[in-house]
Amino acid sequence: RPLTVNQALCDILNYSRDELMQKTFAEISHPDDAQFLLERFAQRMGGGSSENRHQSRALRSDGSVIHVDISAEPFRIGGEIVGVLGEVRDITEALALQQEVEHTAERLNTVFESVSTGLAIVGPDRRPVTVNQALCDITGYSREELLAGPFELSLHPEDVEGVLQRFEDRLSGEMDQRNESQTRLIRKDGRTADISIGSEPFHIGGRFVGILAEIRDITQELSLQQQVQETANRLNSVFESVSTGLLVIGPDRHPLTVNQALCEITGYPRETLLSTPIDDLIHHDDLPAVLDRFAKRLAGD
Repeated sequence: RPLTVNQALCDILNYSRDELMQKTFAEISHPDDAQFLLERFAQRMGGGSSENRHQSRALRSDGSVIHVDISAEPFRIGGEIVGVLGEVRDITEALALQQEVEHTAERLNTVFESVSTGLAIVGPDRRPVTVNQALCDITGYSREELLAGPFELSLHPEDVEGVLQRFEDRLSGEMDQRNESQTRLIRKDGRTADISIGSEPFHIGGRFVGILAEIRDITQELSLQQQVQETANRLNSVFESVSTGLLVIGPDRHPLTVNQALCEITGYPRETLLSTPIDDLIHHDDLPAVLDRFAKRLAGD
C-alpha cells in the first residue's frame, strides 16, 4: 500500500488521498499489467537495476482505464530501502494523439519520407510524435532515439533557451504564421551542425496537435557563404587599390559593383553608376559593338 501520495496522483486516478492510501498496488493497476508491475516493484525493493521507466495501464476510481508512464526508484532512509518512489504521468491523451498523428503520417508517408528536408511533428510536451529519415540522417540519431526524448536534447546548449522560447510563443499563439530561424545542433557523433528550422502549427481534423518543424542542414551553405565573403573581402582590397576603372556587370546590364577609380573616370558617384545600365554610359555610336561583345561574354564566348 502507498506510504504517501501527492494530490497530482489523486487527480490522475480520481481518488481522494484517504481512499488512495487504502488501495493496494494491484487494485489500481490494470489486471493484465499487475503481475509485471509487481515483479518490477519486487526488483526495486531488492535494489535491482532493471529499466526504471515503462508504460502501463491504471484503473481510475470509476473503472476507466488510463495509460501511464511510470518511473520507479528505491526509496532509502539511512541507507535502508523502505519503499519505492514512483512518479506517475498520465499519457492517455498523448498516446491517443500519437496514434492519430501516426495514422495521418501513414497517409502522408510518401511525401514525408521522400523529401531531403528533416521533418518532425512535435507535441505540446516538446516530444517528437513522428520524424522522418532525413532528420535521422541530419542528427545522426535513430528514429527511436529521437522519439524517446524532448526535441531540445540534440540542440546546442547555448541555443536551447532561444529555441524553447520560440516554441512556447508558437504554442501560445503569439506566432501563428510560418517562421524560420537558424540555430545549432549537436550530432550524435559530437559534431556541431548549423541548421535552419521552419515551423508552423499542425492540425488534424481542425484540432491543433503540435508543431510541424522543417529542419535543413545549412552547415556547408554557411561555410560557403563565409568563404565567398572572405574571398570578396580580399578581392575588394585589390579592386579598390588599382587606378584602372573596374566594374562587374549583371545579365540585366546594370553594374553589380564598381570601384572608386571608375567613379573618378566617369565623374559619377558610385550610387549613380550602380543604378544606371551600361547602355546609358556608352557613346551611342559604340553601343551596338559593346552590347554584342557583352552578349558573347554572357554566352561564354
